[in-house]
Amino acid sequence: MIRTIKQERAKFCLACVKRIKLATIGKWQENLNGEFYEVKIDSLEKLKDFYNKSQKIGGIWVGFMDFFISQILKNKKSLLEKLLKDALNDQEKNELSTLVLNKLLFADFIKEYGSHAKRLPQMIVSNGLISTLAFYKAKSKERRQIYNDLTELMELLFRPYKEWKIKNPEKGLIEFLIEGDANILRLATIETLALAEWLKRIVEMEIKTGGTLDEA
Repeated sequence: MIRTIKQERAKFCLACVKRIKLATIGKWQENLNGEFYEVKIDSLEKLKDFYNKSQKIGGIWVGFMDFFISQILKNKKSLLEKLLKDALNDQEKNELSTLVLNKLLFADFIKEYGSHAKRLPQMIVSNGLISTLAFYKAKSKERRQIYNDLTELMELLFRPYKEWKIKNPEKGLIEFLIEGDANILRLATIETLALAEWLKRIVEMEIKTGGTLDEA
C-alpha cells in the first residue's frame, strides 16, 4: 500500500504519542517500526543495563530510571527488592512491574510532553531549527523525548538524513544540520516543521488536559 508523505507523517507522529501511552503500562519500542515489549527490571544485571541505556537515550527512559532509583533510596524494602524476590510467582511480578510503571508515574510526563509538543512549531519558526533542537535536547526529559522522536522521524522520512546516518551512526540530527549546506538546512527545516505541526495536531487529539491519554 502506497501512502502519501502526509499520511506517513501523520502515521509516525501518532505512533510517537501512542508509544508514550503504552509506556505508562511498562511497554516500549526502540523504533517506530518495531514491536512493543515490556520493560521489566527483574535482576541486578538488567538494572545496570537499564541505567546505562537511560543515560544514553534520555527522554522517558530517564523517567523510568528515576523512579527505580527513588524506590531504592526510599527504604530497604522497596518495590525493586520485591520484584527481585524469587519467591514471587510470575503473576505477582507482573502486577508489581505494572505498579512501578503505572499511569500515576507518567501523568506529569504526558502533560509536559503534550505542552512542549504544542509549542514546537512556533519554536522552530522563532528560533530556527538547530537552536530549537539543541534546546529540546538539553532540557527536561519531556523535551528530550520530543527531540528523540523528531530525530527518529527524520531518519524515517528525510532521505538525506537517513543516508548520512548510515555513514555516521554515532552522530545525530544536530551534527547533520551543522555539517550540511544551506540547502540541506532549508529542506530539513521544511520537513521538521511539517512533522512538528503533525505532532502538535496528534497531541491535541490524543492528550487530555489532565495529562492522560485517550484510549486507543
